[in-house]
Amino acid sequence: MSKTLTIINRALGEVNAPAISELSDGTVYAEVASRSWQPARDAVLRAHPWPCCLRRAKLNRSPDKPAWEYAYAHVLPVDYAVLVSVYPETSYAIESGVILSDQKDVSIKYVSTDTKLYDAALEDAIVYELASRLAMPLTSKKSLSEKLEQKALVCLRRAIHTTTRETTPKDIRTNKWKSAKLGYRRSR
Repeated sequence: MSKTLTIINRALGEVNAPAISELSDGTVYAEVASRSWQPARDAVLRAHPWPCCLRRAKLNRSPDKPAWEYAYAHVLPVDYAVLVSVYPETSYAIESGVILSDQKDVSIKYVSTDTKLYDAALEDAIVYELASRLAMPLTSKKSLSEKLEQKALVCLRRAIHTTTRETTPKDIRTNKWKSAKLGYRRSR
């Protein structure tokens, strides 16, 4: 069973619905889960730069140039959820599946939608976000939906808190505002 299906079946279990064997099995549960899966997953993935899902990629240039404002268009990866950073640093805009910039070559760090990368905390956050979206269409119980929404928020906060310890904290001495407040001068 794929990890996607495992997550979906966990969410279905939270609303006391039967498990499905695939998203296209023809049941009402599969149909509702199929409609809700991607929006729920993307909402959670776009909420935070999840370290377990970070990827780096050098983007392919699109043969179609922007009509104005930027010189180049670069195609975003198929597993792209949200941008974390652009290299080299430059001004850019994301439009219609491409990133526009004046750079000939662009690399990005981004959050991937690849379910194989999810850690346990992120998976829980997605399960409860999806369950909260499945509750009303499958059970018509507003109280269950609201309870699952609260659980989804708690899981999301917990997952974000857990992942904030997975990168080196920024050195507070490099914070320009704090340096100015403390009276440090820039070296010349």
